[in-house]
This record gives sequence, C-alpha cells and structure tokens, in this order.
Amino acid sequence: MIKKIYEISIPSEILVNLEQTSRAQLVLLFTIALAFWSPIFSLLYYLIGAKEISFAVLLAGCAAVFIPITLRGIKSINVAANITGIILFIVITVVAYFTGGQATFVLMWLIAIPSAIVATASRFYGILWIAIGIGELIFFYFYPKYGGIFPQTLPKEMFSLINTCIGIGALCVVSSLALISENQRMVAIKMAFTASEREKRRARELESANKQLLVKEDELKKSQEELIEKLNVVENFNKIMISRELVMIELKEEVNSLLSQLGEKPKYKKV
Repeated sequence: MIKKIYEISIPSEILVNLEQTSRAQLVLLFTIALAFWSPIFSLLYYLIGAKEISFAVLLAGCAAVFIPITLRGIKSINVAANITGIILFIVITVVAYFTGGQATFVLMWLIAIPSAIVATASRFYGILWIAIGIGELIFFYFYPKYGGIFPQTLPKEMFSLINTCIGIGALCVVSSLALISENQRMVAIKMAFTASEREKRRARELESANKQLLVKEDELKKSQEELIEKLNVVENFNKIMISRELVMIELKEEVNSLLSQLGEKPKYKKV
C-alpha cells in the first residue's frame, strides 16, 4: 500500500533523482503516520473529555491527506515538507495551550519538526523551525507571567492522563516511522544492489561487444591489406601492359620509317 502511495504521489520529475526520491518518501512517511494515528488519538482525547484537543488532532489528520496531493501538484518537496511542519506545529500549539502550556509534555514534540524538516527539506528550513520552536517556548513561558491564563477545560487530575496519552502517541508515531524507515532502507539497499548488478551485467555485455568489435576490426584490417595488395598487383600489371603497348607503338613507327626510306608503303597505320 505504501509503495502504491509513493507511485501515485511522487512526480516523475522527482523520481529521476535518487536523493530527491528518498526525501519525498520521508515526507510521505510522516504524512502516513500522521493520517493513521490522528483518528485513534482524536477518539481517545474525545473519550476523556478533551474535545478541543480531539478536534485539533483529527483536523491535522485530515489536513495530512492533502500533502501527497500538494507534492504531486506543485512538485516541490520543500513545500510539502513545510506543510507537514505547519500541521504538526498547529497541533502541538493547540494541545499545549489547552493542557497548561509549559506544564505539558507535548512541547517536547517541537524537536520533531526541525528534525523532520532537515531530513526532508533542507538545513535552512530546519534552522527556521528551530527558531519558531524557541519562539513558542518563550511565549508559553512568559504568557502566564504577564497575566495570560490557559483554559482549564479539564480537571487538573486529567492533565497527567493527557500527558500519558501524549507520551504513548509519541512512542507509537516514532516507532511506526522507525519501522517504516527501516523497511524503506532495506528496499533502497535491495534496489541499489539490483542496480549495481544490472550495471555489472551491462559492463560485461559492453566488454563482450568491444571484444567482438576488436575481432571484426582485425578482420577488416586484414581484408583491407589483402585488397591493397591485390590493387598493387593490378596496378603493376597495368603499368607493364602500358609499357608494352608503348614499345609496340615505337617498333611499328620504326618499321614504317624504314619502309618509307626504302620507298615502300608503311605497313602499320599511324597510332
């Protein structure tokens, strides 16, 4: 199924480059993990009464569906990767806001965004997301100090349960990504090995074809030498025949000259 998603979502312009193909596959892996786990944890948050968090997580899963479409349409890995980062950032912000700001474990997820962006987009965007994450941490630190109050949508005793759910969610998502990434790595190794074997076979075929060409080249050289030798024989023969004809012409002229001196008619016609 994952392979089918790759085939549908990754444009042919990206597939020609192995490094870009790998980055595009990583973006889709994050997307698949987000789309798979979001309804599960959305239901879990809903059951424990955290409706705002449940809605945010479910909305993130729905938004993740559009990432493959964006990748296919825009043909830009950077755009698709940063959309994934934006979705994660919004979910983290909403969950953190409704679970006590810095008191929640969810802010630890901020480290996942730049890590994912560096692996899928570039170091520049990774650094940008690090700055955004630091800005969010600073905001949640100073917000209550300047009179900000986080919504108490749940009893305080539920925060511990929510943090536990967040930890389980992080473990599930990271573990599934690790397993899928390992599978992709093995597939990539197999593809590289197959490509290497194919290149070796082509090299052997080219070497065999070169040997055959060398043999034919030697045969052509021998044929050329034989032809030149025969042409030389013909040329020498022609020279001998021409010389003979010239001698005969001279003899005929001398005979005619002698006959003329004797007062007789020339025996041979003038040539």
